[in-house]
Amino acid sequence: MAKNFNRQRKALLERRVSSILYQIELAESYVPVAEKQLTEKMNHKIENFKANQQEELEPIYQATLKNKAYIKLMTDEVFKKLDDKLYWNKRAIHASYQRKYKTKDALEAHQTELNQALSDAE
Repeated sequence: MAKNFNRQRKALLERRVSSILYQIELAESYVPVAEKQLTEKMNHKIENFKANQQEELEPIYQATLKNKAYIKLMTDEVFKKLDDKLYWNKRAIHASYQRKYKTKDALEAHQTELNQALSDAE
């Protein structure tokens, strides 16, 4: 009777030990995942903080600029938008002519017309 009791107690303790070892292994395998999640969360918070600071400081930065620097800053943005718009307009005109005149010979024959359309787009 005592042998059976000891055997059952030993089996129960072995199951507890294996269960605890499994839980430890599971916890250790979760550490890198949790660490990665925390670093991503921290990086996201830092990026948001930098963006908020940039939004707050941009008007102050613009106000401290001298007149010429402020005008240059504002006109550079406008010129970039206009250049992009002009580029896409020219590209659309060129693509439409390429679709209209599929061969190179036909496109070369209408090259002056294409050049005129491109200069009108400017």
